[in-house]
Amino acid sequence: VHIQYLLFLMQFKVIIVESAGDLSLYLRFLSKRSRLKVLLPHGFCLKGSGILAPNLDAGQLKIWEEVGSRFDLISVSSQLEKYMVSATVNASPHDCVVMGPQRALGRQSTSFQGRAESRRILESVYSVSLANTEQVIVYAPTHRDHVIEHQRPVEFGFEDLTRLNQELLRARATLFIREHGLSSRNAFGSHSNIVFTSHSESIDFELIWQGVDALVTDYSGIFLEYLVSPIKLAFWQYDLDEYELARGLSLNRSIFEVGAQIKRPQDFIEFLALTEASKDTLAAREFWHKLLYELSTEQALLATAEEINRRAGL
Repeated sequence: VHIQYLLFLMQFKVIIVESAGDLSLYLRFLSKRSRLKVLLPHGFCLKGSGILAPNLDAGQLKIWEEVGSRFDLISVSSQLEKYMVSATVNASPHDCVVMGPQRALGRQSTSFQGRAESRRILESVYSVSLANTEQVIVYAPTHRDHVIEHQRPVEFGFEDLTRLNQELLRARATLFIREHGLSSRNAFGSHSNIVFTSHSESIDFELIWQGVDALVTDYSGIFLEYLVSPIKLAFWQYDLDEYELARGLSLNRSIFEVGAQIKRPQDFIEFLALTEASKDTLAAREFWHKLLYELSTEQALLATAEEINRRAGL
């Protein structure tokens, strides 16, 4: 079967993957002289990655050291990321090009129709009822792949989920807890205004963002794509020092100035009541958006086609 699939891949002049590990078993046997190998990763990695990740052993580092030589072309979102990716996968900056599946949302307001459709999706998939005036909060933490059987405290420092649910009821808000796809954490309990999305099918955040009022995360890069959207942002980082030491961060901590800091339950309660971000916060969001994303989605996709055609001689 492997030989048949290898022969199948040999028919193509251009091979495109989204992850450095995709087709790794076969790519090593495919000559770069007769075909173009392209890596189009999705999203900006906020945690330490590649050969700069402090949690990897010698064997894992060796694998990442070879990624740069395995691909002819790697997409990045900006000149900043060009040199970050070049360093993390041992690739030439010349082969890291601003293009690819960038999905950073530009300056855009939610429409009544878009908000209604997004909420219909949430209601249908998670079997909830959401009033138009009800606040929708999404908590999307990253996984702790450097910690075995990691135990997260009760969300936002509350003594238990019942107390958290009471505050959500007071604020007319519903909290959707969206665990990372690689997380092993099991959802538990039944509360009227807390929804564990892992109990149902996975939904791309892009499909529901217009129905979301607030996004809370820790070190996940999910918020980066919505820096200049109307969504209010917050961070609950109960293990920041430990995480940065063990897992590393690819950007300075000042990136977290784009949202509110939740260190105790009262901070979360105040975040629920927040109606608009401060001027400093809005300025930080604008600054980081321009620094991390140089092209719109349409421009990036056009650049991808042009660069592949040029390098592959199509």
